[in-house]
Amino acid sequence: YCAVISIVYFQPKIAGLFVIKNKIVYYIWSLTAVSIAAQIGTVPFSLYYFNIFPNYFFITNILVIPLATLIIYEAILLLIFSAVPVIGDVFAFLLKYSVKGLNYSVEFVEQLPYSFIDTIPFNSYDVLFAFLLIISGAVYLFYKNCRSLRFSLFVLLSWISLNTVIKYANSNDSEFIVYNIKGESALNLLDSRNILIADSSILEGEKIRYAPMNKWLHKGYRDYEFINNNGNLSDRNYLKEENLIIYHDKTILFLSDKNQLN
Repeated sequence: YCAVISIVYFQPKIAGLFVIKNKIVYYIWSLTAVSIAAQIGTVPFSLYYFNIFPNYFFITNILVIPLATLIIYEAILLLIFSAVPVIGDVFAFLLKYSVKGLNYSVEFVEQLPYSFIDTIPFNSYDVLFAFLLIISGAVYLFYKNCRSLRFSLFVLLSWISLNTVIKYANSNDSEFIVYNIKGESALNLLDSRNILIADSSILEGEKIRYAPMNKWLHKGYRDYEFINNNGNLSDRNYLKEENLIIYHDKTILFLSDKNQLN
Protein backbone atom coordinates (compact mmCIF):
# COMPACT_ATOMS: atom_id res chain seq x y z
CA TYR A 1 0.00 0.00 0.00
CA CYS A 2 2.86 2.39 0.80
CA ALA A 3 4.41 1.69 -2.60
CA VAL A 4 1.12 2.36 -4.41
CA ILE A 5 0.41 5.57 -2.45
CA SER A 6 3.97 6.75 -3.03
CA ILE A 7 3.79 6.04 -6.78
CA VAL A 8 0.45 7.84 -7.13
CA TYR A 9 1.73 10.89 -5.25
CA PHE A 10 5.42 11.15 -6.16
CA GLN A 11 5.68 9.68 -9.68
CA PRO A 12 3.92 12.53 -11.58
CA LYS A 13 5.96 15.13 -9.68
CA ILE A 14 9.27 13.33 -10.24
CA ALA A 15 8.50 12.66 -13.91
CA GLY A 16 7.61 16.34 -14.37
CA LEU A 17 11.02 17.51 -13.19
CA PHE A 18 12.34 17.20 -16.76
CA VAL A 19 10.69 17.97 -20.08
CA ILE A 20 11.75 15.19 -22.45
CA LYS A 21 10.55 15.09 -26.06
CA ASN A 22 12.29 11.91 -27.19
CA LYS A 23 9.80 9.06 -26.68
CA ILE A 24 12.39 6.39 -25.83
CA VAL A 25 14.22 8.60 -23.32
CA TYR A 26 10.88 9.72 -21.84
CA TYR A 27 9.80 6.07 -21.45
CA ILE A 28 13.03 5.22 -19.62
CA TRP A 29 12.70 8.32 -17.42
CA SER A 30 9.06 7.43 -16.62
CA LEU A 31 10.14 3.97 -15.45
CA THR A 32 12.92 5.54 -13.40
CA ALA A 33 10.41 7.94 -11.82
CA VAL A 34 8.17 5.00 -10.89
CA SER A 35 11.18 3.23 -9.32
CA ILE A 36 12.19 6.27 -7.29
CA ALA A 37 8.61 6.89 -6.15
CA ALA A 38 8.12 3.27 -5.07
CA GLN A 39 11.46 3.28 -3.26
CA ILE A 40 10.55 6.43 -1.32
CA GLY A 41 7.44 4.74 0.08
CA THR A 42 9.01 1.37 0.89
CA VAL A 43 12.61 2.05 1.92
CA PRO A 44 11.84 2.47 5.67
CA PHE A 45 10.16 -0.94 5.76
CA SER A 46 12.84 -2.65 3.64
CA LEU A 47 15.55 -1.27 5.94
CA TYR A 48 13.63 -2.40 9.03
CA TYR A 49 12.86 -5.95 7.87
CA PHE A 50 15.91 -6.71 5.70
CA ASN A 51 18.53 -4.10 6.75
CA ILE A 52 19.55 -3.81 3.08
CA PHE A 53 19.39 -0.92 0.61
CA PRO A 54 19.56 -1.81 -3.13
CA ASN A 55 21.83 0.77 -4.77
CA TYR A 56 20.79 -0.13 -8.32
CA PHE A 57 17.02 -0.32 -7.74
CA PHE A 58 16.37 2.07 -10.64
CA ILE A 59 18.28 -0.20 -13.06
CA THR A 60 16.47 -3.29 -11.80
CA ASN A 61 13.05 -1.71 -12.16
CA ILE A 62 13.75 -0.49 -15.69
CA LEU A 63 14.13 -4.17 -16.58
CA VAL A 64 11.59 -5.66 -14.17
CA ILE A 65 8.57 -3.39 -14.76
CA PRO A 66 8.21 -4.11 -18.52
CA LEU A 67 8.90 -7.83 -18.00
CA ALA A 68 6.44 -8.06 -15.10
CA THR A 69 3.75 -6.35 -17.22
CA LEU A 70 4.46 -8.75 -20.10
CA ILE A 71 4.28 -11.76 -17.74
CA ILE A 72 0.86 -10.67 -16.44
CA TYR A 73 -0.57 -10.46 -19.98
CA GLU A 74 1.01 -13.78 -20.98
CA ALA A 75 -0.35 -15.49 -17.88
CA ILE A 76 -3.88 -14.21 -18.58
CA LEU A 77 -3.69 -15.33 -22.22
CA LEU A 78 -2.34 -18.73 -21.13
CA LEU A 79 -5.33 -19.20 -18.81
CA ILE A 80 -7.71 -18.30 -21.63
CA PHE A 81 -6.09 -20.44 -24.33
CA SER A 82 -4.60 -23.25 -22.20
CA ALA A 83 -7.06 -25.79 -23.64
CA VAL A 84 -6.40 -24.70 -27.24
CA PRO A 85 -3.73 -26.80 -29.00
CA VAL A 86 -0.58 -25.02 -30.19
CA ILE A 87 -1.78 -21.55 -29.03
CA GLY A 88 -1.68 -22.60 -25.38
CA ASP A 89 1.79 -24.10 -25.88
CA VAL A 90 3.02 -20.87 -27.48
CA PHE A 91 1.86 -18.75 -24.53
CA ALA A 92 3.32 -21.27 -22.06
CA PHE A 93 6.66 -21.07 -23.89
CA LEU A 94 6.61 -17.26 -23.88
CA LEU A 95 5.64 -17.14 -20.21
CA LYS A 96 8.38 -19.59 -19.23
CA TYR A 97 11.16 -17.60 -20.87
CA SER A 98 9.77 -14.24 -19.75
CA VAL A 99 9.98 -15.42 -16.14
CA LYS A 100 13.50 -16.74 -16.77
CA GLY A 101 14.46 -13.38 -18.27
CA LEU A 102 13.01 -11.58 -15.25
CA ASN A 103 14.97 -13.77 -12.82
CA TYR A 104 18.16 -13.43 -14.84
CA SER A 105 17.91 -9.63 -15.00
CA VAL A 106 17.47 -9.43 -11.20
CA GLU A 107 20.39 -11.80 -10.60
CA PHE A 108 22.56 -9.87 -13.08
CA VAL A 109 22.04 -6.56 -11.29
CA GLU A 110 22.55 -8.26 -7.92
CA GLN A 111 25.98 -9.48 -9.04
CA LEU A 112 27.19 -6.00 -10.01
CA PRO A 113 29.81 -4.43 -7.71
CA TYR A 114 28.33 -2.47 -4.80
CA SER A 115 24.82 -3.52 -5.77
CA PHE A 116 23.57 -3.15 -2.20
CA ILE A 117 24.45 -1.90 1.26
CA ASP A 118 23.73 -4.45 3.97
CA THR A 119 23.82 -4.66 7.79
CA ILE A 120 22.12 -1.26 8.17
CA PRO A 121 20.87 -0.78 11.75
CA PHE A 122 17.21 0.26 11.62
CA ASN A 123 14.68 0.06 14.43
CA SER A 124 10.92 0.54 14.72
CA TYR A 125 11.29 4.17 15.79
CA ASP A 126 13.57 4.72 12.78
CA VAL A 127 10.64 3.73 10.54
CA LEU A 128 8.45 6.38 12.18
CA PHE A 129 11.08 9.12 11.91
CA ALA A 130 11.88 8.15 8.31
CA PHE A 131 8.24 8.50 7.22
CA LEU A 132 7.85 11.80 9.09
CA LEU A 133 10.96 13.10 7.33
CA ILE A 134 9.77 11.86 3.92
CA ILE A 135 6.33 13.45 4.30
CA SER A 136 7.54 16.79 5.67
CA GLY A 137 10.40 16.94 3.16
CA ALA A 138 8.01 16.25 0.28
CA VAL A 139 5.63 18.98 1.42
CA TYR A 140 8.50 21.48 1.48
CA LEU A 141 9.99 20.42 -1.88
CA PHE A 142 6.71 20.42 -3.79
CA TYR A 143 4.81 23.22 -2.04
CA LYS A 144 7.68 25.38 -0.66
CA ASN A 145 6.12 25.41 2.79
CA CYS A 146 8.61 26.86 5.29
CA ARG A 147 6.84 25.31 8.27
CA SER A 148 7.35 21.85 6.83
CA LEU A 149 11.07 22.65 6.40
CA ARG A 150 11.35 23.62 10.06
CA PHE A 151 9.45 20.48 11.00
CA SER A 152 11.80 18.38 8.82
CA LEU A 153 14.83 19.82 10.59
CA PHE A 154 13.16 19.18 13.96
CA VAL A 155 12.45 15.55 13.00
CA LEU A 156 16.02 15.05 11.79
CA LEU A 157 17.51 16.53 14.98
CA SER A 158 15.16 14.45 17.16
CA TRP A 159 16.06 11.32 15.21
CA ILE A 160 19.81 11.87 15.62
CA SER A 161 19.40 12.73 19.32
CA LEU A 162 17.29 9.64 20.04
CA ASN A 163 19.77 7.36 18.28
CA THR A 164 22.62 8.87 20.29
CA VAL A 165 20.77 8.36 23.58
CA ILE A 166 19.81 4.77 22.73
CA LYS A 167 23.35 3.92 21.62
CA TYR A 168 24.69 5.28 24.90
CA ALA A 169 22.05 3.36 26.89
CA ASN A 170 22.91 0.12 25.05
CA SER A 171 26.59 0.56 25.84
CA ASN A 172 25.72 0.72 29.56
CA ASP A 173 23.21 -2.12 29.44
CA SER A 174 23.99 -5.84 29.40
CA GLU A 175 22.13 -8.78 27.89
CA PHE A 176 22.78 -12.50 27.87
CA ILE A 177 20.94 -14.17 24.96
CA VAL A 178 20.52 -17.83 24.01
CA TYR A 179 19.48 -18.18 20.35
CA ASN A 180 17.13 -20.84 19.05
CA ILE A 181 18.90 -21.89 15.84
CA LYS A 182 18.35 -25.34 14.37
CA GLY A 183 21.41 -27.51 14.83
CA GLU A 184 23.36 -24.79 16.65
CA SER A 185 24.15 -23.72 20.20
CA ALA A 186 24.72 -19.97 20.27
CA LEU A 187 25.16 -17.53 23.15
CA ASN A 188 25.39 -13.77 22.85
CA LEU A 189 26.92 -11.33 25.33
CA LEU A 190 25.74 -7.78 24.61
CA ASP A 191 26.94 -4.63 26.35
CA SER A 192 29.71 -2.26 25.21
CA ARG A 193 30.93 -5.25 23.19
CA ASN A 194 29.01 -7.73 21.06
CA ILE A 195 30.35 -11.26 21.59
CA LEU A 196 28.90 -14.35 19.92
CA ILE A 197 29.86 -17.75 21.35
CA ALA A 198 29.01 -20.61 19.02
CA ASP A 199 30.41 -23.30 16.75
CA SER A 200 32.07 -22.04 13.58
CA SER A 201 29.34 -23.74 11.51
CA ILE A 202 26.99 -20.86 12.40
CA LEU A 203 29.05 -18.65 10.07
CA GLU A 204 28.06 -20.81 7.08
CA GLY A 205 25.07 -19.90 4.91
CA GLU A 206 22.44 -17.52 6.27
CA LYS A 207 22.15 -18.80 9.86
CA ILE A 208 23.81 -15.78 11.40
CA ARG A 209 21.85 -13.29 9.30
CA TYR A 210 18.34 -14.42 10.25
CA ALA A 211 18.88 -14.88 13.96
CA PRO A 212 21.67 -13.01 15.79
CA MET A 213 22.22 -10.31 13.16
CA ASN A 214 18.59 -9.17 13.17
CA LYS A 215 18.84 -8.67 16.92
CA TRP A 216 22.14 -6.80 16.63
CA LEU A 217 20.96 -4.44 13.92
CA HIS A 218 17.77 -3.58 15.81
CA LYS A 219 19.95 -2.85 18.85
CA GLY A 220 22.35 -0.73 16.79
CA TYR A 221 25.29 -3.16 16.57
CA ARG A 222 26.96 -3.68 13.18
CA ASP A 223 30.09 -5.60 14.23
CA TYR A 224 30.61 -8.60 16.47
CA GLU A 225 33.38 -10.67 18.02
CA PHE A 226 33.23 -14.42 17.44
CA ILE A 227 34.40 -16.91 20.07
CA ASN A 228 34.34 -20.62 19.27
CA ASN A 229 32.61 -22.95 21.73
CA ASN A 230 36.01 -24.34 22.71
CA GLY A 231 37.69 -20.93 22.89
CA ASN A 232 38.57 -18.92 25.99
CA LEU A 233 37.87 -15.31 26.87
CA SER A 234 39.16 -13.14 29.70
CA ASP A 235 38.15 -9.54 30.37
CA ARG A 236 36.97 -7.30 33.21
CA ASN A 237 33.33 -8.30 32.71
CA TYR A 238 33.83 -11.67 31.02
CA LEU A 239 35.49 -14.96 31.72
CA LYS A 240 35.14 -18.08 29.58
CA GLU A 241 37.14 -21.23 30.18
CA GLU A 242 35.89 -24.26 28.26
CA ASN A 243 32.19 -24.65 29.25
CA LEU A 244 32.18 -22.17 32.14
CA ILE A 245 31.16 -18.55 31.48
CA ILE A 246 31.16 -15.72 34.02
CA TYR A 247 29.35 -12.67 32.68
CA HIS A 248 29.17 -9.68 35.04
CA ASP A 249 27.67 -11.24 38.20
CA LYS A 250 26.24 -14.36 36.50
CA THR A 251 27.86 -17.79 36.23
CA ILE A 252 26.73 -19.98 33.31
CA LEU A 253 27.57 -23.57 32.44
CA PHE A 254 27.45 -23.94 28.66
CA LEU A 255 26.69 -27.48 27.47
CA SER A 256 26.64 -27.68 23.68
CA ASP A 257 26.50 -31.49 23.59
CA LYS A 258 24.05 -33.69 25.53
CA ASN A 259 26.88 -36.18 26.14
CA GLN A 260 28.48 -33.58 28.42
CA LEU A 261 25.69 -34.22 30.93
CA ASN A 262 27.05 -37.72 31.62
